[in-house]
Amino acid sequence: MHRKLLLPAAVVLLFLPGCFPETFREETPSLETDREEVLFRSGTGEGWVKDTLYVSSNRSWTVFSQEDTDWISFAEEGFENPSGVRKTTPLVVICLENPADDERSTSIRIVSDGQQKQVTIRQEGMKRKDSVEAIEIGDHYFEDHGTD
Repeated sequence: MHRKLLLPAAVVLLFLPGCFPETFREETPSLETDREEVLFRSGTGEGWVKDTLYVSSNRSWTVFSQEDTDWISFAEEGFENPSGVRKTTPLVVICLENPADDERSTSIRIVSDGQQKQVTIRQEGMKRKDSVEAIEIGDHYFEDHGTD
């Protein structure tokens, strides 16, 4: 008796999901980031610095940097989201250390289904002291090499 019911029940379960309408997909594409600007230190002594930008979207997205920017890379170059449901995902931005005294900046674009978000990337320059200050107090002599 149980075998006779098992086959029809399996057939019903196989076709049942196709009877429900797809109601979970968000119709209007959306794309947001948690910041409009990311500021990096000049370096950490490891040759690179990194920070995480969070991207919220209900579609797949891809990130692009300017063509002449060779000091920025990404851990992932996008995110696949076929579900159409809003997800927040990390975008790890990696910058080579900035050996120059001056700050440098560029922008990246995140593109998703007709939507676009631009984020400014800034990186501080090396902070150096060009002079050494000497202070004499009593019998003691101090040199200040700076701590900036």
